[in-house]
Amino acid sequence: MFLGAIGRFLITIIVSAIVIWIAQKVVLPASKEKSFLSVTALALIWAIVDSILSAIFSFIHFGILGTLITLLSWIWILKVWFDIGWIKAILVSFIAWVISIILGLLWGLVRLIA
Repeated sequence: MFLGAIGRFLITIIVSAIVIWIAQKVVLPASKEKSFLSVTALALIWAIVDSILSAIFSFIHFGILGTLITLLSWIWILKVWFDIGWIKAILVSFIAWVISIILGLLWGLVRLIA
């Protein structure tokens, strides 16, 4: 079971990295784009930060405020990581979200068919 959790975690990091990598390609100029390895490190760091924030906010019951703080934290990390402005960071986040939804729908369709 432990190895299964590690495997799911690694797959989540890789899929997240692919999604972020594509989103940066769509939004950012080539001079601001990062390598896949860099984006994978970003996905790993965000997974850790998100887990910590989720634990804190669920413990103190922040509700929607916790969600907003988490979202702003994600956008700020994108802003700093890619050295871009707030608008471009929001766009990278939004495009990554859209790609994630599309992948989730495709995955659900594949599971439904199989």
